[in-house]
Amino acid sequence: MNRLLAVPAALLVSLLAACSTGPSSDALVYDGIGPDTIDSVDKRERFDKAVLPLEFKNQRVTIKPGFEIASSKGGSAAAVTRGTDAVNLNARDVATVEFVNAIRMNPRNADAYFGLGNAVTMRGKTGEAIAAYATALELRPEWVQARYELGMAFWKADRMEDATAQFRAILARDAQHGPSHERLAVAAYYAGDKQEALRHAAAAKAAGTDVPAQLYDLLK
Repeated sequence: MNRLLAVPAALLVSLLAACSTGPSSDALVYDGIGPDTIDSVDKRERFDKAVLPLEFKNQRVTIKPGFEIASSKGGSAAAVTRGTDAVNLNARDVATVEFVNAIRMNPRNADAYFGLGNAVTMRGKTGEAIAAYATALELRPEWVQARYELGMAFWKADRMEDATAQFRAILARDAQHGPSHERLAVAAYYAGDKQEALRHAAAAKAAGTDVPAQLYDLLK
């Protein structure tokens, strides 16, 4: 078992805070909504508390009225760094709070929405992930990784047409993007188009992306 994954949430928060090069402790007071407050909340309620300042609607993330905090690009960037560290430690609730507060400090920070998408994906919150990745793309339309993650979120939501549209959009810019070819190969197989599936599988392999051996077996 990865020993990092067994770190209690309260200790993990202290660890992240100690390692942070972000704003002062005074700047980290978020109207009672911060990494230090969610550990005392019942596990089933943590997510709701973590995302309380935000609204996920029409595939877009916005800040609810009354939950704005002082603007700080530097503070927002530091919160993204802490959130990313928390994701890497599998501390999904801490990560969510950090990205939420990064958005509150700078609603134009595309990295904050992307990080939020990653954090909520870890909680299985597909609808919220779609909104987060889509908002990141509004701010940075040419971001390939954000578009790929949006496609994967659509895929998990069983919205295959929307998912494949994202993968095709990536290939329109980068014809050698192996992961998109791999996803389109699988989609084509399920759609009954074996020739198209083989074409994308071959392109994925040529780009250095592993294609499930089972897929080739099914395409024989």
